[in-house]
Amino acid sequence: MAGYGEVDEEVAFELAHCIRIFKDGRVERYFGSDPVPASIDAATGVASKDRVISPDIAVRLYLPPIAGVSGGGDGKKLPLLVYFHGGGFCLHTAFNAVFHAYLTSLAARTRAIVVSVEYRLAPEHPPPRVRRLVAGSRLGRLPRL
Repeated sequence: MAGYGEVDEEVAFELAHCIRIFKDGRVERYFGSDPVPASIDAATGVASKDRVISPDIAVRLYLPPIAGVSGGGDGKKLPLLVYFHGGGFCLHTAFNAVFHAYLTSLAARTRAIVVSVEYRLAPEHPPPRVRRLVAGSRLGRLPRL
């Protein structure tokens, strides 16, 4: 047990090479948080933009060149794909380099607008609450973006 001002290093749970939860409530994640900034991909022309939906939810939008990011689109409606990143609601981020590369490619190939949802992670935010947030009406705010 740690004394006053000391950090308690006793581990309550560990999933090897993924996540460690300490008895004092701290959480260490070993991978999945290598964020990349939103940008325009030179190879595909897909533009990514970050938006905040609510204090609990942010999204990264992937807009294929046909979407007319600069206002040059022809007004056609495009399909919308909503993507929830992997990680069992406790690992990774929507801004992860691997997901970013995959979704940029997906938006380019399918000519769909892709919305990648960033949500709060367990155990700090229990999964039932996270599922309600991402599945609830808060995503109904997307058309306002």
